[in-house]
Formats: sequence, C-alpha cells, structure tokens
Amino acid sequence: MKSSELSILTNKLILTLLMLTAALSLPQLARAEMQLSQFETGSYKKIMKLYQDDAFLLVLWSVDCPPCIDELPALGRFHQQHPKANLVMVSTDSNNQQADIRQLMDKYGLTDIQQWVFAGDSAQAIRFAIDPLWYGELPRSYFHHEDNKRQAKTGKLDEDTLLAWLRAINYTTAGL
Repeated sequence: MKSSELSILTNKLILTLLMLTAALSLPQLARAEMQLSQFETGSYKKIMKLYQDDAFLLVLWSVDCPPCIDELPALGRFHQQHPKANLVMVSTDSNNQQADIRQLMDKYGLTDIQQWVFAGDSAQAIRFAIDPLWYGELPRSYFHHEDNKRQAKTGKLDEDTLLAWLRAINYTTAGL
C-alpha cells in the first residue's frame, strides 16, 4: 500500500471515529444540565414576581416522601403534554441530596423546568415565607392564577387535578 493511500485511509478512519464520537455525544449535548437554584426565604416572592401576570404551579416535594415520588410520573406526563404551563418544582431536601433530585427529575422528564432546593436557611423560616399556615406536610402544591390568587393543596397531585387547574386558568386563551 502506498503512503498516499495509507494516509487517505487513516484520514477516513479518523473522520469516521470523530463522527461516531459526535453522534454518541449528541443526546448528552442536547440535554442541558438541569439548573438547581437555592430556595431561600425570599425565593418564593421572586418566583411570584417572575410570574406576576401568568399562572403557575409550585410543587413542593422531597426525595424521602413516597407520595411525592408517586406524583412525579403524572407531573412528567403533564409537562410533556403541556410544556408551556409554568411548573416550578421545589425540593425540601438539603443540598447534599442534589444527585437524587437530579436523577428523579431526569427519570420523569422534568429537567427543563424551574428546579429549586431548600438552601441553608431554616426550613421552618422558608416554609413560613411560603405560607404561614403550612407546617411542612408533603406533597404540597400551590396553584397560582393570573390574578395572583393561589390555592393550596396538600396531598398527591393527579392528572385530573392538573387538568382542572388548566381549565380554571383558561389555558386555551393562555396558549397552553
């Protein structure tokens, strides 16, 4: 084999390996790293300001809460069917459980929505900042409407409840 033929063959082999490597990396590149923000006592007010003219659903959950884990498949399906609905997930876990949080959000297709984890502030102070009447029972959700009214729900969310919220905020006119 001539050196020019060997060079062409080597270049083709290198190009093929590079293309194969790129193709195998695409799913990982397409899936952006999930942002997990620190939820502090003032974070809820920031979220409400961000959505001041829009409806949103705030879901409080924990990796150590079986009913919370049970509701994640319904939330994942809801998000897949209604990707424009404003869904905000807040884990009441500590920062050292971020790997578990990320794994569950990835498993149920919820990595591309707002994700928060309780920060170093006192959990009691954070809960009080969200709702002085909430004592930490999980799962806990707050359905916010465009007019800044909210409705609290303790207990597992299901698809019927989520769809009822969409109807209540008139999702057909909201473009959801």
